[in-house]
Amino acid sequence: MGKVQILQLIAELPEDTDVDVEVLSERLHRLNQIEQAEKQLRRGEGNPHDQVRERLG
Repeated sequence: MGKVQILQLIAELPEDTDVDVEVLSERLHRLNQIEQAEKQLRRGEGNPHDQVRERLG
């Protein structure tokens, strides 16, 4: 995750938001996980939706 994405995340917060470091860190972590998952999918490393659904019941 780059500087631009971090700044965008901060810019999207409401003006009256008190920045809680833990909340911000959690959001950055989630965005990073999503970014990594998207990269895996582009490389063909993901699992088809039907396959996941079968495994989860």
